[in-house]
Amino acid sequence: YFNKKAIKIKNFVNFVNENYDGDLDKFLGKDLPTLREQLLSIKGIGPETADS
Repeated sequence: YFNKKAIKIKNFVNFVNENYDGDLDKFLGKDLPTLREQLLSIKGIGPETADS
């Protein structure tokens, strides 16, 4: 399980790096519907994780 979790975290970090120049505040500054949509586009993140 921990290996899969690490891969999901890495996918998220890569997404923020590629789309927001690694700036987490820039990512979190988006409105909630946009954040949810973007989170769901990341492999390994489903509705339960995106909505929590």
